[in-house]
Amino acid sequence: MQNSGRSVHHRYVPCAVDMWCLCCRCLEVLAITHNCLQDLPEGLYTLTTLRDVNASYNQLDFISNNIGNTEGLHVLNLAGNQLRAIPSDVGWLGLKQLNISDNPDLNIPAHVLQCGFKAVMSYLQVVGEQHQLVEHHMAAFTARFAELRKKHGLHLGSLEDAAGVSLQLKVAQRLGILSCRGSRMAVLPAALDAKQPALEGVQVVDCSRNRLRALPQQMLQAMPRLVVLNMSYNSLKSLPAGVTMSQLSVLDLSFNKLALLPAELGQQMPGLQQLYLANNYLKELPASLGQMTGLQDLFLSENGFEEVPQVLLRCSSLVKLSLAACQLTAMADELQDLAGLRCGAAPWLPGSSVSTRLLCIKACICWTQRVHVSACSATYTVHGARGSASFADCWMAAAGS
Repeated sequence: MQNSGRSVHHRYVPCAVDMWCLCCRCLEVLAITHNCLQDLPEGLYTLTTLRDVNASYNQLDFISNNIGNTEGLHVLNLAGNQLRAIPSDVGWLGLKQLNISDNPDLNIPAHVLQCGFKAVMSYLQVVGEQHQLVEHHMAAFTARFAELRKKHGLHLGSLEDAAGVSLQLKVAQRLGILSCRGSRMAVLPAALDAKQPALEGVQVVDCSRNRLRALPQQMLQAMPRLVVLNMSYNSLKSLPAGVTMSQLSVLDLSFNKLALLPAELGQQMPGLQQLYLANNYLKELPASLGQMTGLQDLFLSENGFEEVPQVLLRCSSLVKLSLAACQLTAMADELQDLAGLRCGAAPWLPGSSVSTRLLCIKACICWTQRVHVSACSATYTVHGARGSASFADCWMAAAGS
């Protein structure tokens, strides 16, 4: 099939897309609407000449941050898919049109969408960038796992068969890392429960980007040394009340469907230092959160808080707090009494003008004083697995603005 007019409207299987991407280096318009695609091929993001992409009405649930490489893109149609989030890099493209309607699981707050195209782009630039920083931070803990796979061309197989589970467990025993990221599973395989003794030394678990509806309670109880747990981008509606993870330091529950947290969360995870709860349905926090005396990072953006949870005033070790894009109408003055708090993303104030709302989300407001907040980096050692991440870009207060 010849490319006529540099536009391709073609029904194909995913492997054929990469071939088209390699052949059509001058492609400007690409229409792949109404197919059954679950992913966009990486080759698509190398087409720097693209200016119009219509990928609507497929089965996409993830868009790579590499979409930022398509710098000439003016029109992007992602309507009618299964997306949970839009990459922050989309906000930095020179788009003139962006269609993200009909993505039922996309949890961009309604008051952001109501403000129109510019507000959505600003939201992606700042709040989306915050999500990307957290993702990079969490990825650092599984870096050794990723390096092993790349170095040896390791294919771990499917967790749905015994051979795949056995290979995963061997890697987990060697590295202390269990990863089933992006497997699109609704439940973890029963074979893992049967191998619980092999999980005792696991320190890092990454079950992100699946379709899990419940925490794997039995599996977690078999991991007394667990330090990092990433359950982001799943479909969790609640957390079990009876699971104690005394060694857990980092927990990512972003992009789930949590409306309530267990009342005893503080007792369940007393050593927690970083808690990421962005993009859920939370309207309150349990009082026991105040018992997490070492809690330093707490990200609560894109939830349903109508006022600042009072328990935050007892979180004396907080260093970074995000309440961006919630339903707040005022801030709690007492937050300035938290001596360690550097700065936080301010809420959108429904009573203010559109320009003020945009300013609130573009320039993160420092509650203590109007100063630039320098880059804050942290390095964590997880029983021999070392990971580091820098939190800077979206934690800058705009002095003089």
